[in-house]
Amino acid sequence: MPSRSDAFGIAFLEAWAAGTPVIGARIGATPEVIRENIDGLLVEFDNPIDIAQKVIKLLENKKLKKKFGLAGQYRVSQNYTWDIIAEKTHNAYQSLLKT
Repeated sequence: MPSRSDAFGIAFLEAWAAGTPVIGARIGATPEVIRENIDGLLVEFDNPIDIAQKVIKLLENKKLKKKFGLAGQYRVSQNYTWDIIAEKTHNAYQSLLKT
């Protein structure tokens, strides 16, 4: 998703939840969401050649594709499930009420 307007990258989380590897552009918050070469790949924004090369890299390397998909899936399961988000939100409100 070489988007210039996605603020956080929920599409990346949705893809990872399904075990799908991701490719995002080095723009905005995307480099903070995708850990390059750990759970996805980053491309230079507005560079179709770089995008094509990274897509081909994943298509040709099933092991890497699986590695990124599983790493992202694990990350989502540990940090971004609705239960975890609800708990973090609850804890934030509780800490604000104590001040």
